[in-house]
Amino acid sequence: MKILIGTPIKETLPVGYVQSLVNMITHDKDNDFTLQLEYGALYDARDRICRRVISDDFDCVLFIDSDMTFEPDLAQKLASHGKNIVTGLYVDKHENHKPLLFSVLSPENEDDPPYALRAGMDLTKPLITVAGCGAGALMITNHALRMMKIHAHDWFKPFKGLGEDVSFCHRASLIDMKVYCDTTARLGHLKTIEYTFDDWTGVLDEEK
Repeated sequence: MKILIGTPIKETLPVGYVQSLVNMITHDKDNDFTLQLEYGALYDARDRICRRVISDDFDCVLFIDSDMTFEPDLAQKLASHGKNIVTGLYVDKHENHKPLLFSVLSPENEDDPPYALRAGMDLTKPLITVAGCGAGALMITNHALRMMKIHAHDWFKPFKGLGEDVSFCHRASLIDMKVYCDTTARLGHLKTIEYTFDDWTGVLDEEK
């Protein structure tokens, strides 16, 4: 498959992401990879990447965010299912580290309060359907992008109260296109912590 790896970036790429990417490109002989890094607003960067998938006739895009680490067979696993939209499995960076999967999404009506619920998903199954997911490790076929473009001007522009990733999934649901998760394709989610002088408690080593 001809795959465009799309990575929105804001700063220097973390070593963990780079190492994972090099390992995948080196070991995956089934696919032909091209990398596109995009600066700017997250949803706009993702949409620009999607436009290139169509204009350059890639088979699919594999969004991999720069704060992800992953195994060399990630693309092979996601592509093996033959689905239009499929994500890997990873957790968020919050205290409880819940999977970035949703079983229920908000309706399109902006007068209703937005919501996204995580309940009732059987993560013991190797492939499940979900209402929504993060876009940190998301494979989308050229066909899916073209079909969604017929019905919407943007792919990732956020609905009111929802992130760009969940908004994409909601647009897919409006044309009855399902989102899948390969629960065996597991990724790490990097969190960078910077310590500054302000973190110092004011205590020095005792003199001897």
